[in-house]
Amino acid sequence: MTVIGVRSNVINQTIVATLDDYNLDRILDVSRFGIENGYRLRYNKDLFRGGDAVYRQKLLKKYHQLCDLFENYIVNGYDVHTTFMLDSLIPSWDLETSPHPCGKRIATVYPDGTMGPCIRSHLCRTGTIFDENPLDKFQNEAYQYGIGENLPDECMDCECRTACQGGCPHDKIVLSGSHFGKSVMCDVHKEIIPRLRYLDKLKGETAQVSL
Repeated sequence: MTVIGVRSNVINQTIVATLDDYNLDRILDVSRFGIENGYRLRYNKDLFRGGDAVYRQKLLKKYHQLCDLFENYIVNGYDVHTTFMLDSLIPSWDLETSPHPCGKRIATVYPDGTMGPCIRSHLCRTGTIFDENPLDKFQNEAYQYGIGENLPDECMDCECRTACQGGCPHDKIVLSGSHFGKSVMCDVHKEIIPRLRYLDKLKGETAQVSL
């Protein structure tokens, strides 16, 4: 981090971290460095551990610590350059239609030319790059986020639904065999998304006061 601080030009630079065990242990220090030196911040959960209950609890605890840290810096006048992307969520999203491209506009292409709709699942393959209309093969409803018929009533009434969008379909398929149902990260989303929205609001209010 010292080398980065001395040698980099931070304008429009972003610190991106996958919150595996190693980064979870040091992410508060990384965040302090980033905020105090003008970097943007972006964090994502470990995509391959969505079903790990112990990891989710550790992640939730660290998210709360990060929110406390962000709030303290905002209150003290720091311009916290972050879209608060924790777990690939932007809490200011207020869209009934999911902005996630999964199962719609994204595909993984394998060495043999086959492709599938999910960057994490190597089992579901919907076509090949040699097909007459390969872009059509991106479409796969099972891997699409969305707050439609695939969510229970409690999700439809949840204040976090437009940011959560029902959670990662792949995680649900792995755990239950179906893309129906609420997010496997539901407990994390319900606690953290409201906090992130509050921080977004606080940042705006603090900026107005300083003008």
